Amino acid sequence: MGKRVLFMLILLCAALCMESVRAEVLSVNGSYLYNDTRDFIDVYYGNKGRMEWNEEQLKTHVVHTYADGHTDWFFPGFLFLEFRHGQRAFWYSDSWQPALREDWEWIIGRLLERGVGLDALDKCIEHQKQVLGEPPFRHKVMVVLPVPMNKHVEWGYVGRRKLTFPNASDRIAAIKWYVDTFLEEYYKQGYTNFDLDGFYWVEESALECGDIMAAGTAYVQSKGYRIYWSPFHCARGAKDWRNYGFDAAYFQPNYSLYVDKDLSMVENACTIAKSKGMGLVIEFNEKYFKNREGYGRTFDLMLDELDRFGALRDASFTYYLDNSALLRLSNSKVPEDIERLDRIARIVESHRAPTQQSSSRRTTRRSGQTQQQPTQQRPTTPDYPPKGVNQPGRLNPDDWRF
Repeated sequence: MGKRVLFMLILLCAALCMESVRAEVLSVNGSYLYNDTRDFIDVYYGNKGRMEWNEEQLKTHVVHTYADGHTDWFFPGFLFLEFRHGQRAFWYSDSWQPALREDWEWIIGRLLERGVGLDALDKCIEHQKQVLGEPPFRHKVMVVLPVPMNKHVEWGYVGRRKLTFPNASDRIAAIKWYVDTFLEEYYKQGYTNFDLDGFYWVEESALECGDIMAAGTAYVQSKGYRIYWSPFHCARGAKDWRNYGFDAAYFQPNYSLYVDKDLSMVENACTIAKSKGMGLVIEFNEKYFKNREGYGRTFDLMLDELDRFGALRDASFTYYLDNSALLRLSNSKVPEDIERLDRIARIVESHRAPTQQSSSRRTTRRSGQTQQQPTQQRPTTPDYPPKGVNQPGRLNPDDWRF
């Protein structure tokens, strides 16, 4: 009997030890990512078949009219991204070939094209200022950073140097060329209504590009800009996002993109994001318009779970609303569409600082006239990341998966 009791005590101690280790792991950086631009909306832009994203189309991202009829500013941040040009990809793909220099030049040109994209956003914000007055925040933009994949391809020349992948130094040189070229062309445009916040690392896992991540992020930061990442649910290297040098990382729940997944995916995403100091992605599948009951249910459940785990209050987000789902929701007369879009807008509004709360509380529109009260302008000095967050550490991307 004594031996049995001793054995049971040993098992109990072991269990308590494992639980203690588990609790310690989950308490590392035990708060969600919370940065100065809490909400970025994804704008898929560039390739054939995408929205053109002219001023009128972007208006649905810049301002929102609620069901009660009042209009307010909407998203403070915009992520312009693309995955490919034709059959050549800016990230790893089994289906497409790696993009070449000419494709990287193409996406820079598309981002800066007159009348659409960033130019349309600048004009849209300016025009909405005439209606709502100055926004209580400074709009921000981040743009796609193509990732050179580790495949044998002759990418093109930088000066007299011919870059050939999978040579790591050549891949890093391509990243530097892209950042330098984009910044040079960007500042020729003279945009006045938003700031370039940084670049978005488009590859969603470290499996194919972990060897150059730290060098790529460090170069972006050396230019004075941030660099962001959004790994998918089981992505390799996601837990090591700080070691790779990213300023911020947003974890994808990947739940509401389907109608048959277990809700525990959202709990798991919240647990990982909070334990690793990450933000989260709010996802909406455009298939919703063919199956409102199924995809609407999963979307609502996802938001409810994010709320239950404190993420809607405490975390920063990017918003994946497929190619044009937000525009379609904005133009819809279906009551549940209006209700769901209002819910998204209320989440975004709730993330503003007290001095940034709804401009509808300061601006009243009657008979086409606007009465504006003085507003307090938010400081534009970044309050994130804290010192030391971006120092690349020892990289070991192959030792662990979620």
